[in-house]
Amino acid sequence: MRVGLVSVAILERTKEDAETLSRYLLEYYEDRLALTLLADVEGARTWLGESRPGVLLVTSELVGEVGGPRGAKAVLALTDAQQTMVGTTPAVCRYQTVDEIYASIMRLMAEVADSELGVRAADHQGRIVAFTSVQGGVGTTSVALAFARRLARTHNPAKVFYLDMSAFEVVDLCLSGLGAADLTDVVLAVKSHNANLGLTLMASARQDPDSNLWYLAGGRTPLDVLELTDVEQREIFQALATRTDYAYVVLDLPFAVYGANAEALASADVVVCVTDGRAFSNSKVQRAHEALRVLAENGAESAWGFTYLLYNRFSSKTSRSLQLPDLPEIQCAGRFEGLGDADVLLELEQRAAFGPLLGQVSGSV
Repeated sequence: MRVGLVSVAILERTKEDAETLSRYLLEYYEDRLALTLLADVEGARTWLGESRPGVLLVTSELVGEVGGPRGAKAVLALTDAQQTMVGTTPAVCRYQTVDEIYASIMRLMAEVADSELGVRAADHQGRIVAFTSVQGGVGTTSVALAFARRLARTHNPAKVFYLDMSAFEVVDLCLSGLGAADLTDVVLAVKSHNANLGLTLMASARQDPDSNLWYLAGGRTPLDVLELTDVEQREIFQALATRTDYAYVVLDLPFAVYGANAEALASADVVVCVTDGRAFSNSKVQRAHEALRVLAENGAESAWGFTYLLYNRFSSKTSRSLQLPDLPEIQCAGRFEGLGDADVLLELEQRAAFGPLLGQVSGSV
């Protein structure tokens, strides 16, 4: 089995049922799952006895005959009704969306596997792009999300993952992937010291059908991000950085010079500072840029710096370019009057100004 695929076996009521479920799972998750179709209970018992981590999907009528989980193998019952347990065995309705079935598989994998054998690599081979700002209200999230969508369209079928770690994130307003899991599930996993946080990230991710962008939907409560400690944020960033599933990761992060956010910014291949060019914003950018330079010269841990200064909501009347000699600038967009959020996002996504940034991220310049 190819490294990076999660092992899943299926024992359904009929061969036709197993083939149908297998076809649906592979249609959406062929690059994440390695499926085995089992013919009988004896085959299921043999598969459960193998050492490699995996999940057995078995029709509820045969759960008793197959037996419970063994070692790094988990059992997930397939039912006709909406229920979460069959006796002591976790269950999922076979008529749920494929996203729900996949999420149930990955949640079980995260629980039973001692380590993510064959699912993660020591080093992320993709590129990480971080967006941040020292001034609120300049549209950092809009720009980061627009760039992530552009990147996902440009590099499809390579996977692009977007993570908004700003307080009170609202990414759900602009993306429409299917699934029930969200940032809250990741927060709960890290707070419960789940050893396989990376698998929980995979299970919780949704894919926007319009742009092909993968993302975490906003948490079910507005305090989820704020309740994360520095250590817990660091664990999430590390779990994401070691995933091999995504060719590109786009982060929307608060500005920071210390702590987990600073470490994430320092680990990025490209850091984009978003500003609107107004006097207050420019003053803060200059001071932040100088502070980062001083920290780097003093050998501070997790020292980092801006790669680009990107102007958004730029006004010809009240904004001006800083033109710092060591900081390349991108003139992205002015102010969009009379447009809704979705239209603004589409306008930003199509900006030619993203060209140099796309080229550097792709490694072509």
